[in-house]
Amino acid sequence: MNASERKIEILKILKEGSMTLENLAKDFEVSVMTIRRDLKKFEEQGIILVSHGTVYLNKGVGSEESYVLKKDKMIAEKIKIAKKAVEYINDGDVIYIDCGTTCSQIAEELAKLDKNVTVFTSSILAINALFPATNIELYMLPGKYRDKSIGFIGHMTIEFVKKLYFDKAFMGTEGIDVEYGISLPNLEEGTTKEAITKQAKEVFIVTDHTKFSLKTLYSYSDFKNIDYIITNDDPNLNISSFENKSVKVVKV
Repeated sequence: MNASERKIEILKILKEGSMTLENLAKDFEVSVMTIRRDLKKFEEQGIILVSHGTVYLNKGVGSEESYVLKKDKMIAEKIKIAKKAVEYINDGDVIYIDCGTTCSQIAEELAKLDKNVTVFTSSILAINALFPATNIELYMLPGKYRDKSIGFIGHMTIEFVKKLYFDKAFMGTEGIDVEYGISLPNLEEGTTKEAITKQAKEVFIVTDHTKFSLKTLYSYSDFKNIDYIITNDDPNLNISSFENKSVKVVKV
C-alpha cells in the first residue's frame, strides 16, 4: 500500500472513531513517524485533530469532509438525484453547475444527453465530465483553487459571476436547516455560492438526505431564493417543516 492509499484508508478508519497514532502505525505496519507525515496535510487543512497521541476527525461546524471520503458515499442516491436534476434542463438553457460530488454527477448525466445547453461551472470534476460533449458550450469560472471543493472560489469568481445570468443553478450544500437555511463550513466558498445563487432565475439544491437538519458555519441562502431541493427518498426524511416555505422538495 502506497502513501496515498494509506491516507484514504486512515480517513475511513477515523470516520468510525478516534485512533491513537501507535495503533494506526501497527495496523498499517509502518512507523509512528510515517503516520505523522501521512496526517500532516489533513491536520493543516483542519480535517483532523491530533491531541496527546490520539487522532480525531474534526466535527465542528467549520469542519468539512475530504473529497476522498465524500466521493464514495451515497453513490446510488447521488445518481438518482442527478438523473432527476437533468430532467429540468431544457434545450437552450444557460446553467451553472456547482462544485461538489452530487453536482459533478449532474455533469456526468448531462454529458450522456443530446441537449444543446450552455454550462458555466467552477468545478474541475464537472469540466472533466462535460468537455467531450460537442453539444454543450462550456465555460470555466475563474478564481482561487480550493482542493476540498476541486474547484474555484473567491473574489475573482464573485466579480466575474456578477456579469452573468443563468436560467438554472444547481448548487451543493453541507447543511439544510429550516430556519438557518443552506450552509457550508467554509466562509469563502459560502460567499461565492451566495453570489452565484443571486444570478439565477431558478435555484436547485441537490443533496442527499443526510444534510437535512444540519447547520454549518456560513448560511449562503435562505429559502426565499431557493426553488427546488432534490434529494433521495429516505424513510427518515420529514419534509413537513418545509410546507410553509416557497421551496419544492423533490424526493427520488
